[in-house]
Amino acid sequence: METITLVDLAPILAAIIGPMLLFGAATMRYQHVDSIKTRELTHELIGKNSELNERAHAETRDLIDKNREDSDRAHAETRERSDRAHKATRKLIDKNHRELSSSLGDVRERVSRIEGHLRGPPPPTDETADGDAEAA
Repeated sequence: METITLVDLAPILAAIIGPMLLFGAATMRYQHVDSIKTRELTHELIGKNSELNERAHAETRDLIDKNREDSDRAHAETRERSDRAHKATRKLIDKNHRELSSSLGDVRERVSRIEGHLRGPPPPTDETADGDAEAA
């Protein structure tokens, strides 16, 4: 068996290791370029996303403000209607109270007349007796 020296293996090693090193360097370069593109694209998308988020936030804030204004206006209108209804109800209650009070006075008068009619003529009082004495 013959011994093979390192010098004899050099072309074989160069033929195997050279393309492997070249492939490794090319792969690293490709990954580096790809990562740069990915980073740039990511930053671009983040910038667009932030703009969209800011716009959406502003629109949402505007909608919330508009909703608050509408709600305040509806609350004020409801309060006004409630106050008007309360005043109208109060007037109606007062009117009914006055009518009931005057009707109650009429009923008291009628009851007094009925009681007087059922009791008969009033008994003579001292004043009536004095008046009859003077007349006689």
